[in-house]
Amino acid sequence: MKLRADYMTVHTTTYCTLKCKDCIIAMPRFQPPRHSDRGVIFQTLERLFEIFEYTTELRLSGGEAFLHPDICEILIEAQKYRSQFGRLVIATNATYIPRGDVMKTLSELNCNFIVNVDDYGRLSRVLNGLLDALK
Repeated sequence: MKLRADYMTVHTTTYCTLKCKDCIIAMPRFQPPRHSDRGVIFQTLERLFEIFEYTTELRLSGGEAFLHPDICEILIEAQKYRSQFGRLVIATNATYIPRGDVMKTLSELNCNFIVNVDDYGRLSRVLNGLLDALK
């Protein structure tokens, strides 16, 4: 019997554009910061979906998930499991506008996805530009 989950989170990187003292996921404590190996992320996705039949949300997060140099490939790999998740959620802190190739990949995804944009007030310095780019 395979399992079901409300959500699963795959951390892509410990790089973050913020240095929040009380970071809920302790990103500033990961020193030096590093990106998770793309192959390990792919293996993690494969193993998760061998175990879990379905999850409402597959979340990609960091740090700042969009900073991962292989985020396009990770997004493409994640969508391969689209029949096993309701939606793909990518978390961002609105301090960074993704590269053009990332925006192109997002526009071509063949799955239900959302970009979860956190608003940290003045720290989310590119919030409006990011929202415009995502439209």
